Amino acid sequence: MPDTLPAPLGGSPPAEVSLPHAPLVRVVAQVRFPGILKIDDRSSLVPFQEEIRGTYPLFQQEASQQLHVDMGPNGPNVRQGVSNVWRFADPEQAWRLSLTTDMIALETSRYTSRADFLARWTRILAAVERAFNPQIALRVGLRYVDRVTGDALSTIQDMVRKDVLGVAMPELREHVRHALSEAMLAIEEGEMLLRWGILPPGATVDPGAVEPIASPSWILDIDAFSSEQRSFVHQDLGASFRALAERAYSVFRFMITDAFLQTYGGTP
Repeated sequence: MPDTLPAPLGGSPPAEVSLPHAPLVRVVAQVRFPGILKIDDRSSLVPFQEEIRGTYPLFQQEASQQLHVDMGPNGPNVRQGVSNVWRFADPEQAWRLSLTTDMIALETSRYTSRADFLARWTRILAAVERAFNPQIALRVGLRYVDRVTGDALSTIQDMVRKDVLGVAMPELREHVRHALSEAMLAIEEGEMLLRWGILPPGATVDPGAVEPIASPSWILDIDAFSSEQRSFVHQDLGASFRALAERAYSVFRFMITDAFLQTYGGTP
């Protein structure tokens, strides 16, 4: 993608403002690669686990149901299969690593800074590279989910740009049961799926990333990704994820105001 896209979809990111009380409920990074069958074998995990066990000592094996549909001359042939999802977590289970035959992902509910997250992620990618040598990365993605609740929700009209606020405006908000906007955007690094708006109590956009809560909330879900094939080299992938993180932050800052930063402890 040429670097001619308008800000915030292209160009340099704004300076990062630290938010000590950021409303981030989930951050997820993921790389998909061509299937490596030996990852399904528990014994093949030993070198990888030994590299990461100091930080992610908790280990769990989960089974994932898979459905394959092959189209043939006599119609579709449906096959079911089971594959392993290997989970590794820190003692507090605030950080979780998931590994399958074609994917590695890191997620956290305790994000502190871009530098810390990317450093952790790059170390994991290096361990995957040494243990399994995927050679090719098919897709890279980075997702940030913010959720505004409680007293802050009553001032959302001051915290979000008016041209993206929609029916969350004060005169309508108490009557809004559900109002979610979605946009697929071209960005300098690939693409971005953007979702934002009001959710009622007990609702979620994605149960795997955003747990339902008992009160209304306003969410901002930024998913930046690229399906451009590239070499699985952890240093290069680390640079790609840094670019995705900066792009996600550019869009975040475009959508919110200084009042948002101040509400969560930042100094604009």
